[in-house]
Amino acid sequence: MVSTIVLAYLRRTGRQEYSRYVYLGATLGVLASVVLGLVFAFLLAEAGEEYGTLFGIGAGLLAAAVLTYMVVWTSSNASRAQERVERRLNVFVSGGYAAGVTLIGFSTVIREGMEAVLFLLGLGGLDAEAAVGGGILGTIASLVALYALASRLNRMNLKKVFRVSSLLLVVIASGMLLHSANGLSQYLALNNIGGSFAAAKAYDLGIPDDSVFSDEGVVGGLFSAFTGYLPSASWLAVSLYILYWLGAGSFIYRSFKASTDNATWLPSGSRR
Repeated sequence: MVSTIVLAYLRRTGRQEYSRYVYLGATLGVLASVVLGLVFAFLLAEAGEEYGTLFGIGAGLLAAAVLTYMVVWTSSNASRAQERVERRLNVFVSGGYAAGVTLIGFSTVIREGMEAVLFLLGLGGLDAEAAVGGGILGTIASLVALYALASRLNRMNLKKVFRVSSLLLVVIASGMLLHSANGLSQYLALNNIGGSFAAAKAYDLGIPDDSVFSDEGVVGGLFSAFTGYLPSASWLAVSLYILYWLGAGSFIYRSFKASTDNATWLPSGSRR
């Protein structure tokens, strides 16, 4: 999103010659994310099954925390994000610092790349082939999306974009929490830690592992990746999931309501 703000600003101010540095930074950011993914995939493979499981659980919980932080940050800074980015960019462009423009493109993408690596680690689906293949596809898709969005950003309501993205981040973060907490429950149960509560199932849909609707199947796997859907889950996982939504859901509701109330009291001529 930040990269699209940068590209739109360069187009609006007639400085499109710097756009190639944004694309260069974004490409380098994706490639660096691939390298990071390969390093973690190697470490995960060398860690062994038990430590690999704990590593994946920890990565999933960390990913949920990072995504939640992003929700809080975007909700608090959505109205000032564009102004801050454009002010910093103007310093680099006015001084002719192409490296600074490249750094902006790189830093915004590498941050998202690190979140993606944590996301895949939490799902237990990170391997070398996935990192390389996903990186190549991600690079192409990112550059195409950047070009498409930058030409339309001036007509977008950034506050609405940030609000919708915040809601999507909460959905993904809650899913990561559910997945990781359920994996933790299984680990505790296998090692006889936590008593009956760790092993107790909150629900079991009875979906076989080879079904397309299981969390490893074509349909269920896709749904699971974005929402944390599980055919069965422990009480520990479900309890943490509900507590998370009580907190994050109320925060999102207050953010949406505050934004709506502010828009209501603005004079019609001052609304954007």
